[in-house]
Amino acid sequence: MSNHPSTPLRMVLLLIPLLLPAGCGAFAGVKPSQDTAEKFLTHLQAGDGAAAYQLCSASCKAVANEKDIQGLCDAIEEGRGKIKDWKSEGTHATAGTGGSSVSLAYRLNCEHGQCIVRFVLVPEGERWLVQGFNYQLGPRSDSSEKSPAGDPTPPKEPPI
Repeated sequence: MSNHPSTPLRMVLLLIPLLLPAGCGAFAGVKPSQDTAEKFLTHLQAGDGAAAYQLCSASCKAVANEKDIQGLCDAIEEGRGKIKDWKSEGTHATAGTGGSSVSLAYRLNCEHGQCIVRFVLVPEGERWLVQGFNYQLGPRSDSSEKSPAGDPTPPKEPPI
């Protein structure tokens, strides 16, 4: 009787060192990317688009400027009021031959409802920076939005 692992188990044990480095880049980036996204949200909460812009990657800055980021701050505040707090709604890490990225979603609790903000962050140098983002306003909590018929829009949870 041999003390060596069976052939399928041996194959798995041999492949682990090859597969591990590919996935580690993205998974290792989860915490730093969360830190960056939360700093970005802190700047949005303060209405400081210029500071949030400093957390954007070069590719993001190639298509958006400080005014665009300030527009995001203003749109959320105009639509749902000041941001009170937020919580993480999901994380997805990806690693491949094109590089690593981390996608994050946050539910923002605002004065007059909620908003979902989604981020994609990428490593750039020693930092994880925002490559892209989008937002979706949830229903207003004060029911001031009306449907075309004039009735208050029914409350519903925004999709994540």
